[in-house]
Amino acid sequence: MYNFLNHIKSSKLYCSLITIMGLAVRYYIGKRRFYRRGAGGLQQYSIYWVAIVSTIIEWIGQLIAYILIISGTALLLAWFYKNE
Repeated sequence: MYNFLNHIKSSKLYCSLITIMGLAVRYYIGKRRFYRRGAGGLQQYSIYWVAIVSTIIEWIGQLIAYILIISGTALLLAWFYKNE
């Protein structure tokens, strides 16, 4: 019985951590984009290649963040429905 309760607590913890990690990545990327904006509201880069590489890395990061958020939330909902 004790092992089963630890498994339930750890499953809920992992699902929550996955969702929080996705939200943290999303927040970090948004914060970086906000601080790159100039007076006109456009993102400003010093070099063209930095703009391209930064955009690609941020796009991949956003994709990973969305996958983490959706999977963590889905696993958490599945855990809740399973334990009802």
